[in-house]
Amino acid sequence: MNRSGIRGTIIALSGVAALFLTGCAGSEGPNPGTSTVAISTPVETVEEQPTQAPAESVAENTPPREDDGGEEAARGNSAPCEVSGYSGEGDRERREEGFSEQQVSDAVAQGCATAEWEDDDYWEIDLDWIEVDIRPDGTVIEVDD
Repeated sequence: MNRSGIRGTIIALSGVAALFLTGCAGSEGPNPGTSTVAISTPVETVEEQPTQAPAESVAENTPPREDDGGEEAARGNSAPCEVSGYSGEGDRERREEGFSEQQVSDAVAQGCATAEWEDDDYWEIDLDWIEVDIRPDGTVIEVDD
């Protein structure tokens, strides 16, 4: 029996006991030979919410789920859509390939929905005119045309 069921049983039994004891006391109420008892018992309503697992949405670019020791939580389920910075190599390649920071940011924003997870712990955004490798935290690590 759950906690609220036990509480309800105790309250009900208390009310019955009060009625019994009052009737046995022979109290003279407004009508001789009868007893009047006013019982006020608090009532607690507990609604059980159904437990339902949230629907899982799987994006096209979501990497396969596997027991990765929390790696998935660290990288998230989708590629970042904003650049947070550049690694030394990423910035050097961006300049060598002739791309501005704005062009790389635009490519990341445009391609994040179709990025693919690479096992080397980065997302690969591959558009017709640019390829950007980006870490889950938004750091660009490689830029190619």
